[in-house]
Amino acid sequence: MAGELRASLEDAIIRRVFDYWDARRGDRFAPARRDLDPVDIPFALADIVLVDVVAGQPCRFRYRLVGENLVAVDGYNMRGRFLDELPEPEYRERVRLTWTRVVETRLPLHHVRCAVFDGRRRRYESLVLPLSGDGSRVDMILGIQRHLPGDGV
Repeated sequence: MAGELRASLEDAIIRRVFDYWDARRGDRFAPARRDLDPVDIPFALADIVLVDVVAGQPCRFRYRLVGENLVAVDGYNMRGRFLDELPEPEYRERVRLTWTRVVETRLPLHHVRCAVFDGRRRRYESLVLPLSGDGSRVDMILGIQRHLPGDGV
């Protein structure tokens, strides 16, 4: 599974983050947050989100870290806030479905999408990776999003 996912990753920085996550998880389904050190991935920090999974039915998501490139593109910083507070309803629901799927399957999720930002079509790639402190449930999510060349047309 990991080899197939890695082969599908287009962006070199996303591929490096995946390799780092994969090496840190070893034979577990996911590494714990304590297994990751931001010092090891300075090349990616501006494009990363780190999210707490708050247990419940349904679970909720709270942004712990939002990279500066993501803040610049979105025009707001969600750090310390819940996904429920994201001001864009369609985007909020797409993110909720993606993160919920990662929590339920305990598997990474990869997308290449086209979207409109500032009136221009842009193509971007995202990778959402589970983290688990207890080796059983997903308690955090590490996500990275990068813009790709081309307009997706």
